Amino acid sequence: MRDIGKNIRYYREKKGYSQEQLAQLLFVTRQTVSNYETGRSRPDVETLVKLAGLLDIDVTDLIYGPRQISVSRRSLWLRLGAAIILFGIYLWLTPFSINYAAYHYSKIPEWYRMLLLLPAMFFSLGQLSMDGLRRLWKPRPIAYAKAVRWACIVWLAFYGAAVLISFLTVYFEIPGMDRISFCAHTVLGMHTDTTFLHESNMLLFFLSGAGLVLTEKTSSSALEE
Repeated sequence: MRDIGKNIRYYREKKGYSQEQLAQLLFVTRQTVSNYETGRSRPDVETLVKLAGLLDIDVTDLIYGPRQISVSRRSLWLRLGAAIILFGIYLWLTPFSINYAAYHYSKIPEWYRMLLLLPAMFFSLGQLSMDGLRRLWKPRPIAYAKAVRWACIVWLAFYGAAVLISFLTVYFEIPGMDRISFCAHTVLGMHTDTTFLHESNMLLFFLSGAGLVLTEKTSSSALEE
């Protein structure tokens, strides 16, 4: 068995309980909880079960500590393949979109490249980078993982809505959409004085990809093949 006391303290602090609050929930004194955490005494099986229920974890987490995230090679190779494919498409599409804009006076292919393909490439690179780092770093489950994950998802949905609005106003003349279209183009960095937002968006895509990988639930039994 590993140090149960340290595990109790780790999960108590992660849950946001003080020793006094946890003691009240267990119907014991604060000194008893302190003794558990410092190793002066060990909780019996019944107390361990109660602790696990109060801290929303498994009893095995209290005994063996936080489970490290295990990363399989399959996910790493899949993300590497996706990044290579996206990069290849980007390199192929770049001269085509530039020539198309020069001869047909239309930037639509360029928009597809800059607003869809480039963000997808940065997102893929973020996932690949974090997947590789997890193999070296082997992080414990982070606090507020659900909040981080939802923040990434909300950002992706927000960007997707801006792209959809932008393309709809290009292909269709929808009355009353001028102001909304202007806001969408500004968010996407399509105006000459807001191009810095486009670079910022690429950074956010990279961080979103990394954040989703960092907070994903990976089975502790996954094999590092």
